[in-house]
Amino acid sequence: MARDGNSEEIIGLLTTLASEIIQETIDPEEPLVAQGLDSVAATALLDSIRSHGYEADYSSLLKEASIHSLSSSLRSEAREGPTPPPAEFSKMPFPLTGPQLIWAELEQQGWGAWANISVCISMPARLIPAAFLPAIAQSLCDVNDAMRMVLVPSRSTDGVQRQRVLTEFQMPVRMREAPALERDAMRLIEAFEGEGAPPSEPSSRALVLASAGNSGRHWLCITMRHMFVDRVGMHNLAAQLRAMIIENELRITQNPPVGYVDYAFWQTSILDKNDQAERESKLRNMLAGADISPNRPVPRLANEEKLDLGALPPFSALSSAHTEWIESIATQLATTVPLLLHSLFSALVPRLTGDEEAEFGKCDTLLCHVVANRESHATLQNLVGCLDTSVPVAVRLSEV
Repeated sequence: MARDGNSEEIIGLLTTLASEIIQETIDPEEPLVAQGLDSVAATALLDSIRSHGYEADYSSLLKEASIHSLSSSLRSEAREGPTPPPAEFSKMPFPLTGPQLIWAELEQQGWGAWANISVCISMPARLIPAAFLPAIAQSLCDVNDAMRMVLVPSRSTDGVQRQRVLTEFQMPVRMREAPALERDAMRLIEAFEGEGAPPSEPSSRALVLASAGNSGRHWLCITMRHMFVDRVGMHNLAAQLRAMIIENELRITQNPPVGYVDYAFWQTSILDKNDQAERESKLRNMLAGADISPNRPVPRLANEEKLDLGALPPFSALSSAHTEWIESIATQLATTVPLLLHSLFSALVPRLTGDEEAEFGKCDTLLCHVVANRESHATLQNLVGCLDTSVPVAVRLSEV
């Protein structure tokens, strides 16, 4: 639906919103990305636009959209979003959504242990008894249907890979005493995260490292297949988990407004069966010539003693000066801050691991940019599920 309201007022509103978010004077004629808009700022701008009663397309913000072009494409009503399907449908197998197809293909090629994603929370032992953590993990599993998803073992006659949700599933929880050193705890967690599971069996599982005394820390790690949840979904799961721990609640009192099953049925209603089968076939053909051998090298530091940083803080943050410097470089290069950081990381990894062929430009190194795909409807923002799209880019460092 076309926007309502005076054109000059709309342009003025968008200019003000963009200036507040980017913290720069905005030229209405220039692309917003060239003026410092990145994926995080685009999400914030979209939220601000919605707060004023309008809708816009997230993807257009990160392309060549300027204030003027954006003002002509605003809609005064949101598109219809996912709603719960009839109860009988939610128990039936249904097709994988677009982002899931890549992970399904990788798993069938033997990448099971490489295709996991985890959320890990550390908390003071005095905050909550360790015996409560398994019940909390199970409650999260009960209300987030993505944690109870499995692949249907064989493809149907139409060639479409399907999945289903288990109505009753007791999530496995492994309990161990927490090591005294944080580094040892992280090694146990990393080993736990790397364990695989057959595609047709549930992948969600939890590890609890329980401190022997109140002066220590408990650890809770929940791991599952990336096929069923992405990084934003795991952030949402972590938010639910933290809220339960802070409130000392063993169960979630309010279910999410929509589940991943609702989203999946919404997606399949957008694409007809022929279109979906065609897209899956095209993806398989693209992966047919790719190097997706399960025997991937395990990254190791070239000089572990020299590069050992010792005990690291739980988190760190860049100073304001460094942040502004990185943002200015991204603006000069007409790119986003996340894509710039991914590029720098891609250059750093070969040097840390001693991969001289990649470091000196004799072969490509892989850069991966991730798009959240949650901006089409507000109900998707807090959804636990797999919606993101990873865009791999092969980079020859000698040409950068």
